[in-house]
Amino acid sequence: MTKDVTDRVKTCSICEKYNKKSQQKEPLLQHEMPSRPFEKIAADIFFLDGQNFLLVADYYKLLFNRKVQNQIPHIIRHTHKSEHTQNQLLARQNTQKTYFDQHRKELPPLIANQQVSVQDTTTGLWSPATIIKSCGEPRSYVIQTSDGTTLRRNRRHLKDSGRSQHAVPVTQPTDDDDHVDDDTLDNPADSTSDDPGKIHGRPPVLSTGPPKESVTWANAPPTTRSNSSTARTRSGRAVKPPKRFE
Repeated sequence: MTKDVTDRVKTCSICEKYNKKSQQKEPLLQHEMPSRPFEKIAADIFFLDGQNFLLVADYYKLLFNRKVQNQIPHIIRHTHKSEHTQNQLLARQNTQKTYFDQHRKELPPLIANQQVSVQDTTTGLWSPATIIKSCGEPRSYVIQTSDGTTLRRNRRHLKDSGRSQHAVPVTQPTDDDDHVDDDTLDNPADSTSDDPGKIHGRPPVLSTGPPKESVTWANAPPTTRSNSSTARTRSGRAVKPPKRFE
C-alpha cells in the first residue's frame, strides 16, 4: 500500500508542479588541463557603469602566482617549468573533485520521447515536457514543453515524471465479448441446469481430495441454547451479579 501511495504521488501533476525540491548534485566534470599558456581560454561579456567589457581568462594561469606586467601575452617558453605548473594544476584539480564528489552520484540518462518534468529556475515550479534528443555535450538535452516551445536544459533541471511507466492502455471491446450463443436464447432452461458443465460450456469441477466424513462424538454433551436474557461480557462469559443484588 505504501508503494501504491508513493507511485500515485509521483504521477500526480499538481504534486509534481509545486514540488520545489531540486535534483541531487552530480559529480564534478573536469575540463581538459592545458599544457601551455593561452592554449585554452574562456571569454565572457559583462556590463559595468554603462559600458560593455570583454573578459578573457587563461585556464593555464595561476591567479596571483605570476607577476602581471601588461595585458599582452608573454612569449611562450617550453621549459621544465611548464610541466611542473601543469602538474600543480592537475593535483589541485583532483583534490577539488575528491571533496566535491563525496556525496554526489550520476543521474540516470534520459531517452528520446521520454515524458519528463522541467524546472523553472526562477520560480522553482515543474512543468511537463518531452525529450527530443540528447546533445553532444554531457548532461544536456533538447526538450519540448507542453506549449510547443523547444528548449535546451541541463540534466539537473529534468526529472522523469513517471507518466509513461504508469500509463494503463485502454482495451477496446471486441465482437466476441458481446456475442451470445443462440442456443442459450432458445433454451433458457439450460442456463439454470444443475450440471455445472452445462453452464457457459465450462467443464465441471471435480474434487480430487478424499471424501469428507462426518465425525460424531460418543460422549459429547448435548448442545444447549443459552438464555438470551443472560448478560455477557465481550469475551462471552456470563455475568453473575452478587446475591445481594438479586
